[in-house]
Amino acid sequence: MTPIASSPLDRPTTSVVSLSHRMAEQLRRRVSAGELRVGQALPSERQLATEFGVARDTARAAIKSLELDGVIVRNGQRRRIERVPARHRGLLATTIGILTIHRDREVFRRCPGWESVVDLGAMEEIRTRKHNPLILQIEALTAPEAWTELLDRPPRGVVVCSAVHRNVAASEALRRLQQAGVPVVVEGDPAGAEVYDRVVSDHARGAELMTAWLIAQGRHRVVTMLPSQPYNQYWAQRRLEGYRRAMRAAGLEPLAPIYQAFHGEAGLSERDRFNSGLMNTLGCLYDFKHTSGGFDAVMAASDAQVPMVIAACRKLGMTPGRDVLVGGYDNFWNEWTDRPFEAEPPAATVDKDNALIGREMVRLLLSERIPGQGSRIVAVPPRLIHPVSGESTSH
Repeated sequence: MTPIASSPLDRPTTSVVSLSHRMAEQLRRRVSAGELRVGQALPSERQLATEFGVARDTARAAIKSLELDGVIVRNGQRRRIERVPARHRGLLATTIGILTIHRDREVFRRCPGWESVVDLGAMEEIRTRKHNPLILQIEALTAPEAWTELLDRPPRGVVVCSAVHRNVAASEALRRLQQAGVPVVVEGDPAGAEVYDRVVSDHARGAELMTAWLIAQGRHRVVTMLPSQPYNQYWAQRRLEGYRRAMRAAGLEPLAPIYQAFHGEAGLSERDRFNSGLMNTLGCLYDFKHTSGGFDAVMAASDAQVPMVIAACRKLGMTPGRDVLVGGYDNFWNEWTDRPFEAEPPAATVDKDNALIGREMVRLLLSERIPGQGSRIVAVPPRLIHPVSGESTSH
């Protein structure tokens, strides 16, 4: 067992009461940090006295303090860790952390499709509840002392935006928080998130709304474009489910999706990056048109893909709005940097209501748990948006 104290706690001038208090606090920190886990047997009085360099009476008093707090329970001569100690006192009892990453362009933007709006929604709900938001930027939590300080006096809970899932340090950060007993709610449902409470956009419903709308415009050859990156597969699969459901409900045979890599080459200008993506998209649509019987509508993975899809359709001799309808997703076309290269908007888009997702994360974090309840999940319904008219379809 790794010693907690760098030197023995006993001092000739230190009382047994203060020694036992210090020892109890250090044991609480060990439980909070996950070094001693709930359900694990506590080392014996003799072992703890030796490790901390104190008398057995001092160790016994420290253990008794933890028993009175309910952190440790005794069964005969054996003691085990019962729960993580309560540490949310004073200001921390009303402080909620928002674990985030640095964003060059998204910080505090209010365009509804940007991921930063999830954080803004969470902040608004925290303030509505008369709590205090604490921004925790993951790049600033790399030093061991930062984690020691955070876990020694943690906030009441932490909400985590989906952008953090794709950061290499995210899994370690979430593991540390979970082991320390800090309540965590994450956005999205990627692999590995099942152990946390989650708030997700109902991607299946969003794709179903979009597909049904395209069909209602007289389109019968609707194809969906999805990303090929592995980290996107959880929502891509659900959108595919919603697309297929809408197609079958209309008596149409679902078409095989077009999988495309959406990353651009580093170092390119915006114009060159757009042209590179356009050629990639053109190749995908050309192959589909000549091998699968053609299409009259495309459901893009996001509004970011829409300009390339529309420009590619033009090169295939198809007129947007007449020969082909292109639907977007995420509702940020009005803010997208590729608009100067292709000004035609999507025929419709889907708004995931990111601000509501952030609010629901805070609500779930503060809601009471049912004893024995596993991880919880809340699905937020999206809205279908017609950008030109400004109309929206209720969910």
